[in-house]
Formats: sequence, structure tokens, C-alpha cells
Amino acid sequence: MSAAVLLALFVLVGVGGGLALYFLVDAETSGRPIADRDTAERSVRRDVDEAERDPPSNRR
Repeated sequence: MSAAVLLALFVLVGVGGGLALYFLVDAETSGRPIADRDTAERSVRRDVDEAERDPPSNRR
């Protein structure tokens, strides 16, 4: 009996902890602006001139 209770408690804590972590991360990241890859890369690499960074063969 005690082994079954211990196993059930272990499973509940494992699943509950995972779900709690998922919801905490989801709440932390909700409401943030979503950027496409090009916009995000430009905002991160503002210190580099685009003409200097991209050779002419890689430009779109």
C-alpha cells in the first residue's frame, strides 16, 4: 500500500511540476512582440552596417 502511494505521489509531483513550469514560462512570455527572422536579426546586429555584413551575393 505505501509503495503505491509513494509511486502515485512521485508521479503527481513529476507531472504537476512539469505542468507548473510550462504555465510559468508561458505566462512569462505572453504579450511579447513577435518578429520575423530578418527583423530580429537586424535588431540584434545594430552595431554592424548591413552593407558590411552581407556580401552582394547574399542579398535578396
